[in-house]
Amino acid sequence: MDGVSGAQQQGFQVLQGSRFTISCSVQPQYPGGSFQLTFTSSNTTYNYTQPAVNHSADFLFPAANPAHQGNYSCVYGVYVFSHNFSSESRLLSLTVTDLLLQPIISVSPTMDGVSGAQQQGFQVLQGSRFTISCSVQPQYPGGSFQLTFTSSNTTYNYTQPAVNHSADFLFPAANPAHQGKYSCVYGVYVFSHNFSSESRLLSLTVTDPKDFIIRLVVLLVILLMFTTAVYFIPKASRGQKSDPQENIEMDCNNLSVSRAE
Repeated sequence: MDGVSGAQQQGFQVLQGSRFTISCSVQPQYPGGSFQLTFTSSNTTYNYTQPAVNHSADFLFPAANPAHQGNYSCVYGVYVFSHNFSSESRLLSLTVTDLLLQPIISVSPTMDGVSGAQQQGFQVLQGSRFTISCSVQPQYPGGSFQLTFTSSNTTYNYTQPAVNHSADFLFPAANPAHQGKYSCVYGVYVFSHNFSSESRLLSLTVTDPKDFIIRLVVLLVILLMFTTAVYFIPKASRGQKSDPQENIEMDCNNLSVSRAE
């Protein structure tokens, strides 16, 4: 089945959203009988039963989700010799994984007017040009990126095809309406299904250049005051201390005067 991988000894991995089938079968011994698929997940046990057709039964799951993660076993039951007999298979371990890696969102650091660490968000000067970049590690060809932007309780979407697993969204002139939260959603069609994965949120604020200049001037003034204090305070302290040689000469003169008396 598409989307299923892994060795039997290590268990199987199923891609979230993909179709998979658990098959139960037994060597021909007796006609008839039935298969019960027992599935344990998160301390909860589920049972599904089907009649044995040609000594087998298939249990189809149309779309895998995290609730399907767990341990499976087949129990074959048959009525022979006026008694019910049953036999259980080994356990099969199954995990459900995401198909796509998480895409990466960033503001191009080489653009004029962009500053700030990614952890704290970015600041863009009003009127400056900036670019939001979306990218993903190479897994599958093609796909597209949707840039989702939320500002003032309004959501905007911009879509571009993925070229070399990335896309750039250019904003020629920043204005207050561009302030908000951004995220990239990468979508691709594989295994006959559409899959998508969303990046972390990126916070962006738009600042007035005048405010930026004022903050810069204040910072320069503080820096100048600090430099001046560092230069003059030690010098003033040195001016208040007397020369040790001068103190010795004064003590000697005082001693001579005392002897003369």
